[in-house]
Amino acid sequence: MNKVINDPVRGGRGIKVSDSRGEIKALTFQSIYMIESGALSTILPLLMREEGLSIGRIGIVYSIEPILFQLTRLFLGALSDFVGRKPFFVLNGIGSSISFVGYYIAKSPIGFAAGRIITALQGACIWAVNRAYLLEQKGGGMRSLFKMRALTAVFGSAAVFLQVFWFRRFYTGVLYWH
Repeated sequence: MNKVINDPVRGGRGIKVSDSRGEIKALTFQSIYMIESGALSTILPLLMREEGLSIGRIGIVYSIEPILFQLTRLFLGALSDFVGRKPFFVLNGIGSSISFVGYYIAKSPIGFAAGRIITALQGACIWAVNRAYLLEQKGGGMRSLFKMRALTAVFGSAAVFLQVFWFRRFYTGVLYWH
């Protein structure tokens, strides 16, 4: 929501000032997504290896997500121009919950592949709308988005590293060191 304020420096002409609530919401959703993404990229191959998947199968399962992500992101971005941006933020949250449950119960390559497919769709939902939403809300904000993505992805990876390192007694197999 834009407000118009009078600027005495500009001779009393109005200046549009963006309300930052929309930007904060978008950055919050993106932060949560990047923390999850950083954590999953660290722990998921170890989890698949612990379930007995070979390195080759892990590679095949992992390759599904980027291919599907790129194919669906463009379509969802165009669709969001007609439907609006907010439903895609909701779909991102739903996809996150479903993919975590899927990874939790997965015991086979097909189960992990289903989780990667849902993760790809979840990621495509937010990446299809996050830039456009920020540009609509503020007319900028891309620098904040890029900094926040990098920081939260590192935070998610570091959190998983600390979990595996300090709480390794809860894991067996690949994640357990004697």
